[in-house]
Amino acid sequence: MIERNSRHLFNRLSCKQLKALTRSTLVRASTSLPLPLQDLAERLYQTPSVKDSQRFQKPKLSQTAFTIQHYAGPVTYQTENFLDKNKDFVVAEHQQLLEASSRSFVQELFASEQVPEGADTPTKAAPRAAFKFNSVGSQFKKQLGELMSQLHTMEPHYVRCVKPNGLNKPGLFGNSDALHQLRCGGVLEAVRISCAGFPNKRPFPDFVDHFWSLAPQLYHMPDLDDRQIAEGILKQSGLEGYQLGTSKVFLRAGQMALLDKQRTDKLSKAAVQLQRHARGFLGRLHFRQSKQAVVRMQAWARGMLARKEARALRQEKAATTIQTAYRRHKMRQQYQAVVHTITHLQALWRGYSARKAFAEMQRQRAALVIQSNWRGTTCRSDFQALREAAVLVQGAFRCKQAVCELRQLKSEAREASKLLEDKKALEAKLREVQGTLELVQGQRNELRQELKELKAALAQAGEAQQAVASERKAAVAAVRE
Repeated sequence: MIERNSRHLFNRLSCKQLKALTRSTLVRASTSLPLPLQDLAERLYQTPSVKDSQRFQKPKLSQTAFTIQHYAGPVTYQTENFLDKNKDFVVAEHQQLLEASSRSFVQELFASEQVPEGADTPTKAAPRAAFKFNSVGSQFKKQLGELMSQLHTMEPHYVRCVKPNGLNKPGLFGNSDALHQLRCGGVLEAVRISCAGFPNKRPFPDFVDHFWSLAPQLYHMPDLDDRQIAEGILKQSGLEGYQLGTSKVFLRAGQMALLDKQRTDKLSKAAVQLQRHARGFLGRLHFRQSKQAVVRMQAWARGMLARKEARALRQEKAATTIQTAYRRHKMRQQYQAVVHTITHLQALWRGYSARKAFAEMQRQRAALVIQSNWRGTTCRSDFQALREAAVLVQGAFRCKQAVCELRQLKSEAREASKLLEDKKALEAKLREVQGTLELVQGQRNELRQELKELKAALAQAGEAQQAVASERKAAVAAVRE
């Protein structure tokens, strides 16, 4: 059957309901008889046990399909090509070609059937006749039977894989996608049903080996079997939601967690007791070792202190001797330094006195020079001032007379000839006045030059006086030192 929307086939229809419907169909398929495509769908539509089921529905627009209500929703299945795809036969030549492949995996996939012991050896034409009716469906049925026989001999544990996301990328987990896959696979329904009953089941030996610490007195009794020990453990733990079977203990949801908590608490208490004794033993051992180490260290320390004191006494004696020699040497140096200092001070004082007398002589001579220069400058400045005043008065008087004469001449001269003569006379007088002014200006410049020279001499005298004062201060400081 081709599945269009899901990988789950008939999850909610029981095998008893479909067994009667498909028996005749499979018999006709095995005998290669023609079968209409609507045969299986019509039989499902007409069977009351299937038609009346809440999980079964008939599509409105198709006669070769049916719908089953799964956990995640309705899924429609098609019955087209249900038998045709299983009629393909394996060609003998293809089987032999693939069996002779150089790859071991291909040889294993297309290996020929082994002849059982005691059977006749097949002829060359036997393989061809054997592969004639060996279809894909029969091979699949045979392999499925071998797989089921192997599973019945083992204890398989199924792992249901959940696709985390639809992007095929690591590190992404979609909660809605995972929940949808779990719901479609029936995991949530199975968990709900399991939790409604006794989801935790453990054999008696495993239960006793895991929880024997809750009742150790029962575990060490040789006359009790695993069932009795398990029953005693459950009674002592105070649980109510449990049942004892023939070989297993059945617990309701949450009871196993309570037992694990009690076991963990008891093991923790036992571990605390063991730790207390172990830590006490280790503490006493550490104390004894520490005491021995302290005594040994005290002996070493006392010896070291005694050696250190003896060495200090020797060093003190040597230091006293060194101090005596050093102090003698130091006092000699101090005496020599005092003698040298006194000699130097005497030389400085004598030099200072001589420099002071010489400076006084220089000062008096400079004062005389300054006085003479100042008196000459004062006299010259008074003379020049008087001369300038006289020149100015003469110039003013002459200008006034010239102005009066000019006015008189202007009033008298009316003719051109008279005016020309007067003009020439005035020009001559003007030239005379200009000469007088130039002479006065020259004298004034000379007086200014002399004044500058006197100021320079005064500045030199002040500098000499400051130099003498600085030398005097230096000599006084040297004498004080």
